[in-house]
Amino acid sequence: MTTVNISADHNNFPQLINRVTESGERIVIEQQGKATAAIITYDDLQRLEALEAILLKKAELEEYELLRAAMKNSVFDFLKDQEEDIYT
Repeated sequence: MTTVNISADHNNFPQLINRVTESGERIVIEQQGKATAAIITYDDLQRLEALEAILLKKAELEEYELLRAAMKNSVFDFLKDQEEDIYT
């Protein structure tokens, strides 16, 4: 992975894009010594977004399963009592 300073290499942007497109190289953009962005291929972006979607779906399923297990646990049976419902 290559790191470039945006202030030093801002005129080389087309060449950086070509390097990424042709070789799949990933380029980190630094500004004032701090990594702030990256140039990656569109295929890499699609893979990243697909991975994010999978992880989000997995987290949602795990939360759903946790809530189902909590509802089945007798510890929460008091929530089913109408007398305990102070909000309605």
